[in-house]
Amino acid sequence: MAEVGEALVDFVAVLFALGLFAYAFKLFRTFRGGIMHTPFKILAPAPLLFAVGEFVDVLVSLGLASDPLGVIHISLEVLFIVALFVGFYKFSKVWTIKTKA
Repeated sequence: MAEVGEALVDFVAVLFALGLFAYAFKLFRTFRGGIMHTPFKILAPAPLLFAVGEFVDVLVSLGLASDPLGVIHISLEVLFIVALFVGFYKFSKVWTIKTKA
């Protein structure tokens, strides 16, 4: 029964991640051609990595997939964190004002 509860929570996380992807893609289209284009080119697809990783975790929790797929789950979440790190780094480089010392 605990696995079903975990799968339900992971499925809700998938839905939120897909909603975040839709919103990030909308922002990406808004910033197209501007200085925020590059950061959002990295940030916009990042929630898809998280959503796919969580969906794999749902399948493993329900017993519909084998446990080695857990490696894919962890790998996709690590890629998600790396994409966030790089995207926010590029965002901060564009956002901050460069001052001469």
